[in-house]
Amino acid sequence: MTWAWIVGYKFVNFEGEFTSNELANMHDFKIHIGSHGEALDNYREIELSFPRTAQVRTDRTPDVHLVADANKILDGTNKFELTPLLNDAGASQIMVDAERAPLVADNFMEMFYVDHIHSNTSH
Repeated sequence: MTWAWIVGYKFVNFEGEFTSNELANMHDFKIHIGSHGEALDNYREIELSFPRTAQVRTDRTPDVHLVADANKILDGTNKFELTPLLNDAGASQIMVDAERAPLVADNFMEMFYVDHIHSNTSH
């Protein structure tokens, strides 16, 4: 989570470059999802189930392997293509966007899972 001088918190800063069938040259994209006061609250909580019991003992602690599938940010239940989002500067972005940002935040709910657990890790 990051904070900027613009009022609010950013939970995800997802940035890079992309091309598409319609665009031969690289274009920037920026997906900044966060909360901006009471006007736009994109905070989400998820609970993950363990595939089996994680045993904790005085001499051993479990290692839980979590996976974050970044593809789900734009290709989860809510689908987004970057090309139609291009602005006049030639960049694609979803930032303080009351329509799209909550849908991207909903996609975060699908991107994390517990891959496996090692229960016998020694101290």
